[in-house]
Amino acid sequence: MGDGSFAAVLRALRLSRGMSLRELGRQITYDYSHLSRIESGKSVPSAGVAEKVDDLFGAEGYLTRLASAERAALELHSRNSEERDDVDRRSFLGAATGVAASAGLDGLENVRRVLADGHMRGPEEWESIVRDYGHLYHVAAPSVMLPAISADLALLGKQINVPCDANAQRQLSRTTAHLCALMAQVLANSGDLVAAPRWWRTARQTADASGSKQVQVWVRGRDAMRALYERRSLPDALRSAREAVQISLPGTVERACALAAYAEVAGRLRLQPQAVSALQQLADVQAALPRDVVREEASQFGWPESRTTFTELYVYTFLGDAKNALRVADAALAGLPPELTRRRGQVELQRATAIVQDGSVAEGLQHAFSVLETLPKEQRINVVTDLAWDTYKAVPAVDQIKPAAREFRQFLQMETTA
Repeated sequence: MGDGSFAAVLRALRLSRGMSLRELGRQITYDYSHLSRIESGKSVPSAGVAEKVDDLFGAEGYLTRLASAERAALELHSRNSEERDDVDRRSFLGAATGVAASAGLDGLENVRRVLADGHMRGPEEWESIVRDYGHLYHVAAPSVMLPAISADLALLGKQINVPCDANAQRQLSRTTAHLCALMAQVLANSGDLVAAPRWWRTARQTADASGSKQVQVWVRGRDAMRALYERRSLPDALRSAREAVQISLPGTVERACALAAYAEVAGRLRLQPQAVSALQQLADVQAALPRDVVREEASQFGWPESRTTFTELYVYTFLGDAKNALRVADAALAGLPPELTRRRGQVELQRATAIVQDGSVAEGLQHAFSVLETLPKEQRINVVTDLAWDTYKAVPAVDQIKPAAREFRQFLQMETTA
């Protein structure tokens, strides 16, 4: 669903007030199950619902106009098609967002104005919000996360300029750095590789303003790691990762992140001695990490053993060391919870690449194809499809003209241009 749809904006506003669907239903006298269908894109909001939530959140007619545009788009669709399902409805609701945009309605700006009069959150509450996003990142689709983070950043942007004591200001800067980094990743996952680097720069600037070495290291490490998927300079990423390692503190999750970033970028650049050395150092850090950090399996702010194993798999795959890659693939998968479908897909695609490198081209391509087919469409983002392209690139030139390779390439082309 489009990021500026009625459903996405309503959800962002509701969450910004800490309001459940049941509470929203009570306040506007509508059944919460009906509101749930609206937020999930399965139902189009009526004029009555739109007017009530518009009044409740003080949206100055923005939600009413969005709902009207979406109803008009759906009506147009129904006149041109006898059959439509939920997928059709969602696609037309996305088109309706374009109708609203053409009328000069800036969704994020309207959300910002609505939130500007909201309550001020304390630094501890902001840190809790960041932790929640750290868990959501690996399971939620970019289209779900983007409007929510946008709304929170809009409110934080106003709050951070309100005078407060130096300690609270530093805490808010830490939150801003984390949220900007998350925004950069979500934007890139949505396909916006132009805006993402700008958010990374802001994340680094606010991390430096926070005075926290841990935040500075984490942002630089994540920035370097993400360069692998965001079409950015790998030599620059290697320098960023090296800088993060140099300023990191021993035995911390941030140091693990920095070393993993350095190892992965060096592996991608085929710098074998540097990559292997970083892997060895990462293993030492992993062994020394606190138990609570290791148990954070599904968060961007934890560092479980499966994350270190994933880095090993990534490095061995890009160094062309198929035997070691296949050796660690099972271990990289074993520690991942079933709900982390995107991360599990990434592991399996690297396994597919290693299978191809090991000489079983048809088997590797079939494995990669099966992984992509079973992965939900909203999770087939660039961090996944890029690894699938790496599987194809591992196919020897003499085999790329064979039917299996040609079909896989055609499938990938459709996936990445859809």
